[in-house]
Amino acid sequence: MFRPSRGTGSRDPRPRHERGFTLVELLVALPLAALVAASAALLLVQQARHIRGGEARGQVVRELRHARLVLETDLAVLHADDLLIVSDSLLEFRAQLGIGIVCDIDPSGALVVVAGDSGGSWMGGTRAGDQFTVWSWPAGIGAIPAATTATVRSAPVSMPAGACGPVPDPVVHQRRWKLDIGGLPPSTRVSGAPFRLQRFTRYSHYRSGTQWWLGRRSRDLTGWDVVQPLAGPLQSAARRGMRVRTIDMGGADATAGDSVKALRIELRAPREGSASAGAGEDSLRFEITLRGASRASSP
Repeated sequence: MFRPSRGTGSRDPRPRHERGFTLVELLVALPLAALVAASAALLLVQQARHIRGGEARGQVVRELRHARLVLETDLAVLHADDLLIVSDSLLEFRAQLGIGIVCDIDPSGALVVVAGDSGGSWMGGTRAGDQFTVWSWPAGIGAIPAATTATVRSAPVSMPAGACGPVPDPVVHQRRWKLDIGGLPPSTRVSGAPFRLQRFTRYSHYRSGTQWWLGRRSRDLTGWDVVQPLAGPLQSAARRGMRVRTIDMGGADATAGDSVKALRIELRAPREGSASAGAGEDSLRFEITLRGASRASSP
């Protein structure tokens, strides 16, 4: 029986899954695969950008919170007359280092003192040029203590622990320091008198390169030291990266130094970490209440 031979154009008897794709099918499938791959890549890029944006914003928020913590630590212990310059670009004041008690006077004329806290580690950081204020009580019932301020001439010298005060307790020994103070009248060197040590300090909103920062610096007998950046980058001065207002007891702008009861501070930072970015900003507003007593009344 005659059977026609199988030509090249005849149907392939193999199952579909064993024969592969035709040229037409490949021409249709490849663009679709490329479109799916591009969509997936775009999704991954957007997700990575979103994650980086979240991390950058978290860093900005941490910078602003750190700035608030540092400012509150330095400013909350101040009296109104410790503020020297207040503006949107500069805060200059006498920062408090610590308080203590005058024990005695050294044969050389230096004061022997103890720190007001148990550790007194801050005394070791005192340096020439710091401000020393001591309170003495004139004779008479109800007399108002008088404050006298002088300059520390040199770094304090640690002394052996010993008793301190107008009536020293022979059992209680405290770590003592010898302070060379210049310009302090002998009449104010009273055993048991409280004192306070301060340092001229500045917070400034300054520009470094193309970015703006919040920086801190202090002054001794040699002058102002190098500014130390604390937070940033912030918005520029034109974009109000830093704003400071003095507030009176009623919450209004204070018009006189002795009426200042608080500082209202606002910091602004670009969300993308660049002062020229236009993708929004994060800001932090807070108020620091100053100590109500006058500096001349008590430490």
